[in-house]
Amino acid sequence: MKEETEDEPEEEIEEELQEETADELEEEIEEELEVETADEFEEEINDALEAAISQQQEYRAKLNKLTSENNHVASENKRLQGDLEDAVQQHQKDREACSRLEEQVKK
Repeated sequence: MKEETEDEPEEEIEEELQEETADELEEEIEEELEVETADEFEEEINDALEAAISQQQEYRAKLNKLTSENNHVASENKRLQGDLEDAVQQHQKDREACSRLEEQVKK
């Protein structure tokens, strides 16, 4: 019977060690999973950020192109407006000259 009592503490110690080892392994696995999950999450965030930056660069390039085209059209519009004003003034001068000639012909 003495042997059984002597074996019992050893068995208890062995069981405790196994439980501690199992707990430690479980903790290690959980930590590794958390790290992997955090790394995957960080990678997803980085990928999303890179995609957003790329999209922003594309939009900026399109905006620059459209701004350039708009400036060109605005310049062309301004030139044409000047041409139109010149033509209107010339037309007015021509009408006045025509009226004077008509008056002279009538005399």
